[in-house]
Amino acid sequence: MTSAAANSAEPARAWLERVLRLFARNAPLGRYQVTEAPGELLLELELEGVSARLAVRPKDDQPAWAHTRLLSLTITSNTEDDLPRETEHQLLLLKSLLHRAEPLALEFPTRGHAPLPEHPPIRFLGRMKAPALEERARSQGELAFAAYVAWRAISTEDLYPHVSELGDLITPREVLDGWERTLGRVRAGTAPDKVGLYVHIPFCAVACHYCYCGKTDQFDRAGFDAYVDDLIVEMQRYSEVFAGTPLTSVYFGGGTPSLLPPAALERVLGEMHRAFDVPDGTQIIFEGNPDSLSEKKIEILAKVGRVSRLTVGVQTLDPEAQRRARRHNRPEEVSAAVAAAKKHGIAHVNVDLMAGLDGQSLQSFKDDMDFVLGLGPDSIHINAFRPNPRTKYALDGQEMSDEQRELRDQMLAWGTDRLQGGGYSHLDQGQGKTRDAANIQDYDLRRVNGSLLGLGNPARSHSFASHYYGPEVPNGDIVAALLADREGRRRVRAVPVDDMGEAHRFLVHNLHTGFSLSHFRALWGKDPWEVCPHGFGKLQRLGVVQVDGDRVETDPGDHADMMIHRVFLYGEQMYDRVMRAWGSDYDTRTDYGALLDKMCEKRLR
Repeated sequence: MTSAAANSAEPARAWLERVLRLFARNAPLGRYQVTEAPGELLLELELEGVSARLAVRPKDDQPAWAHTRLLSLTITSNTEDDLPRETEHQLLLLKSLLHRAEPLALEFPTRGHAPLPEHPPIRFLGRMKAPALEERARSQGELAFAAYVAWRAISTEDLYPHVSELGDLITPREVLDGWERTLGRVRAGTAPDKVGLYVHIPFCAVACHYCYCGKTDQFDRAGFDAYVDDLIVEMQRYSEVFAGTPLTSVYFGGGTPSLLPPAALERVLGEMHRAFDVPDGTQIIFEGNPDSLSEKKIEILAKVGRVSRLTVGVQTLDPEAQRRARRHNRPEEVSAAVAAAKKHGIAHVNVDLMAGLDGQSLQSFKDDMDFVLGLGPDSIHINAFRPNPRTKYALDGQEMSDEQRELRDQMLAWGTDRLQGGGYSHLDQGQGKTRDAANIQDYDLRRVNGSLLGLGNPARSHSFASHYYGPEVPNGDIVAALLADREGRRRVRAVPVDDMGEAHRFLVHNLHTGFSLSHFRALWGKDPWEVCPHGFGKLQRLGVVQVDGDRVETDPGDHADMMIHRVFLYGEQMYDRVMRAWGSDYDTRTDYGALLDKMCEKRLR
């Protein structure tokens, strides 16, 4: 610091005490004290009865818990116990406030020649040991940019490789050529033999406030019929190239597939079986709402479609929560749908419930759970409501309060215990009585990079080692995209991918669970550190990944942490796309980690 700058710098202690007074207005800050030490300030805090200490010094390149524009912050402690989760959360809020309130320059106590006090090993967020923390300090720039990429991804779509934002326009001929390459390899045994079909019905009677799927309630009978006609044409277009390749899974999603009238439902299901090889025993999943799942439709699903798993989207039966979400299901409709599915031989029934909806109470959630359990479905999936930026709830400017999030978490905890007590075990996709009740298509996509043909708009597709692609939906306007379809103007965006790109995708999508080395080698013929030397090694040094015998064990943190860490597993081609599309918008002055934390409702352990 020059002498002129030093003369204009604000005394760090006075500034810090002023910021603490501001912090105390909005946080449970009790006693606090700031003392001076050579070259730094020592800050003692009491947060809801928990003592925490920070060492605050001018920003440098030494290991630290966190950095701001001017400061390096280190948590110090005399105990081996980790700080409570909520205390760490409050410290991060303080760090964010310090960042926002920083002046142009700060004047710290003179360092002199006195040695700095020795601090015990530092743990980051209650998990990270000293060596990993040192690596994190060295990687601040990379982590900051990874937080930016994660924030951009989750703000638009959380589905790697982010086709809608990073994909190129390709022609229908290029799509078919990709499938010919992929299916040729499947038949030759050089690509995974898991090949699924996904059929999207984008229409809903009413668009629920909590949903962010590609759907619309703005349609008429002509538009609905035209969409069904186009689905039939799509099936016929792909039937030749798929000849000789049996499907291993089928999924009808939406939107609300059960809005299809009986005649249209029979037509679509019949054409699906004529156009594709769907062996007996293939899992065929169909989603529906109770108010549009008549027994006649369920009979068609069973006899014509050979549906093996029916998902009944109950979500909630609470009258007030339904009113706010714009839903209209009745208990008798749910009971009738489950009974009809069993009557007509559909092997598995899944029920979806939601926790934390606006207007929902803990008691009504318990009542819904007990009611559904009494129907005896094979699996029950509890979805936690989180106001994704693309939901109508968020677009209307609504936000969940801390009290609502706490209530939601109580519902989740109670519901999980109730299901376990009722004989439902965890299946990674909800809780069920048998593993046959799980969604095979989701498993195949994640664990072996299976291929998936998506039909309808905006269904996403994956032709192994060829493309990840989907219809273009400019500005998320599904109504405009459907109109373009009707007028023959559909545009498709794709990210091309080779075998190593597939291996990177596997690493990204399995970071939260870990995997076996032998499984990875069987798929890709290499070890993960050969496929991704920089990123995999970085995550090892950060303590996120460790190799234990045949297992790659992972501790990616909560959802916000995981979104950041998985960016290190992107391949070089994906990084190039990220830089071309998003790189110029990166602002080093913005705390994207804080933005991501808020979006993911980060609650630190």
